[in-house]
Parts: sequence; structure tokens; C-alpha cells
Amino acid sequence: MLLAMAPACRQAPVPEEQKQTTPPDLSAKVTAVAPVLASDCPPGDDAANDEIAAAAAAIVPLKPGLTLATAWHRATEDDEVECLTQVHDVSASALAATANCSMRSGTEGGSRRTCQADLRDAHMYYTGAGDDPDVLRGTTMFSLSQRAFRELKSRGRTRHRYVSVSDGAIVGDLDGVLERGASGTLATIVNDRVVDLPVIRVSGQLQGMTMKKPVDTRVTAAVIDDERFPLILDYALADVGANGFSIRYNKISFPADGVLERRLASDERVEVYGIYFDFNSGRIRSESEPILREIADALQQHPDWKLSVEGHTDAVGSAAANLELSARRSAAVRTVLADRFGIAAGRLSSRGFGANVPRDTNDTAEGRARNRRVELVRLPS
Repeated sequence: MLLAMAPACRQAPVPEEQKQTTPPDLSAKVTAVAPVLASDCPPGDDAANDEIAAAAAAIVPLKPGLTLATAWHRATEDDEVECLTQVHDVSASALAATANCSMRSGTEGGSRRTCQADLRDAHMYYTGAGDDPDVLRGTTMFSLSQRAFRELKSRGRTRHRYVSVSDGAIVGDLDGVLERGASGTLATIVNDRVVDLPVIRVSGQLQGMTMKKPVDTRVTAAVIDDERFPLILDYALADVGANGFSIRYNKISFPADGVLERRLASDERVEVYGIYFDFNSGRIRSESEPILREIADALQQHPDWKLSVEGHTDAVGSAAANLELSARRSAAVRTVLADRFGIAAGRLSSRGFGANVPRDTNDTAEGRARNRRVELVRLPS
């Protein structure tokens, strides 16, 4: 069903039946805009370099290595899988990212490029990836555009369309208006800490066609209050599919220029949330590369340091299975640091604690995300 799948995965094919009536007070300048699948983005201009630098200095920095994690509860499978969106390159013409979900059957998803021109001006939003071609002009991927954000701040409302793609065709188009609500904060794991990120709440009504059927749905979102990179932390369409559709980025990680090294030096223990594993497995996902490199760099800067790598899980599943899984995951981190980054094996040890040392409740997706972690402990030399 359209949008009932995880944000990183491609939606099921649906015939294209999607002309809507646009809100009259906001449609004059954008009525002719339509999402267009393309093989490339328009060339960048001089202003793009300034925008890239500004976004890289945002509250959540838009830069290579930025990784956004969301938990997808699949009612049909009665499981919870982790979907990761990672930025790989930011150029004057486009942002290149991947979005993947790790499931029992394997990893699904693919690549996506978002045009800098759309990060600046688009009013359409598309969360998927893995399409061919991999550019959907006119849309953002995980943020509002700067223009849409400015309109919310100055006018209190902005045009908003949620679109989707499958097999090279636009298969869903919901159109309406977002209106600004209250400002506040939203607690989110950012690198190794829970941070109250400043957000503005927005909501509205979208109408259109999905699955050959007309849809009239409420949309709600929490957007980071930062024009440089207005990341959409929480997004929900209440009346799409049997159970609605939502994306909540509960973990955010990015290279932090020596912060992990300084924390290990001062605190001797660091919780790490940027190491990701395949579903119910000890296999490390490729999105873990930025934080693994940070750990290796810290160890190379301090050849006298020894680390214990400690694995922790949530409480889903049996205690014995979680204990064994956490041991496999911590051992996998130790192995990759030694084999790929050349850290002497004698400087590394590992152990698993299963779900025995929780950091939060296991009753919510956000709490379970905080409990799934690797801890690094600097041992006495």
C-alpha cells in the first residue's frame, strides 16, 4: 500500500490519477510545478556554495556522514526494523544520499539525489529512494526547503505536497497547506547524547489520490527551527493506509571533529549510537563507517589507550538471545577496528550485556532506540 512501507523503501505501483485542486492563496506561483524524474540536477551557482557552508553549520549539520535513523514497526510481520538515511556528498548541484531498511529478508532501499535548487525552493516532499533515474526534481527528501521554512516563519503557512514514486512513475500526490503551530523541543539522540532540539510544530490537511482512491488526510510535523537546514524530525499522515504513515528520526549521527576522542579522554566511557547492525545480526551496516573511523582515529592518536567494546540491546526477544546478540555485535566492532583500521587486537576487548542495562523504557520506539547502543570504555593503561 502506498506509504505503508518504510520511508527508505520503494512503494507499490499504482496508476497515476492525481490532479488536485491547489489552495488558491498559495497556488499562483507554483501551480505549474510538477515532480519530474530526471537523470541529473541543474548546475549549481555561486550562491549554492554559501548555502552549503551555512547548512554544514546548522543545529543538525547537513554534511557527508549525516545519518538519520527511524524505527519502522511492520504490523504484518510483528517486528521493528531500523531504516537509515545517510548523506554521502553535498555539491553545488545536488545532495547525494542513500536510504535503506534492514529486514529479515535483507536490505531494501537505494540511492537518491536531491537538487540544491529544490533544497532552496521546493514545496514538494518525497521520502523514498532507489528509483531509476534517482532524481525527482521539485522535491526535498528529509527537510523543508528554505523557502517553505521562511514562509512558515513569516506568513504562518506554506504550500505542501507529499508525492511518491514507483517504477519510474509518480504514483501518489497529496496537496495542501502547512500551518505553523507552537514552538518547542523534541528529545532526540544526537551522536552520543539525548538533546532537546528546537522545533516548530506544523499541521494541515492534504487531499489527493493514492491507491486509485481519493485521500483526505491530516498531516503533522515537527521541523527543526533553523532556516539553514530545516530537518523534518517527525512527520505523520494520519489517514493514509490502514495504520497511517509516519517517520520519526529518533537517532542522528554525524562526524563531530574529535568530540568522541575528547569525551573518551575526559569521561573514559562514551555511548555510541552511530554503529548500526543488520536486523537481528552482528553484521555491521555500511552506514557505520563514519563513526568507526572516528573511533579508529582516536585510538591512533593515543597509542597507549585500550578499549572495551560493550554491546547493549533493547528488550525485544528473549534475554538469552539478546545477550548472545550483544556479544556478537561488540565482537564485530572489535574485529572491524582491528582488521580494517589496523588497531592492534591486544588493545581491544569486547563483551555483551543484552538488555540488562537499559538507558530508557522499552515500551516506546524512542526508548528502544536509546537502549540499542555500543559503549566504549577506556581501560587503565
